[in-house]
Amino acid sequence: MRCLNNSFKNLDNVLFIIISQRSLLCDLKMEFSISKMKEMIKNQGDKRVSEDSAEELGNVLEMFAGDVAEEAVGIAKDDGRKTVRAEDIKEALR
Repeated sequence: MRCLNNSFKNLDNVLFIIISQRSLLCDLKMEFSISKMKEMIKNQGDKRVSEDSAEELGNVLEMFAGDVAEEAVGIAKDDGRKTVRAEDIKEALR
């Protein structure tokens, strides 16, 4: 941890590294729970939902959200801000 504190003096650098190295984070716990993904699929129709399909939906949503977040961070940085705002997320989706 000490190494990280010395290497990264500001949050922008840390966020950039985390986002650009997202693939290294794949082994971490899934952000979207399988039960919530099952519920989301079931709410779209009266079908049974496999755990694999719920897990895959979560994976797809995580990749999409990561891409949107990466773009939003770039937009905020281009505007000279350290804070990502809702407007940056909306712009990233355009």
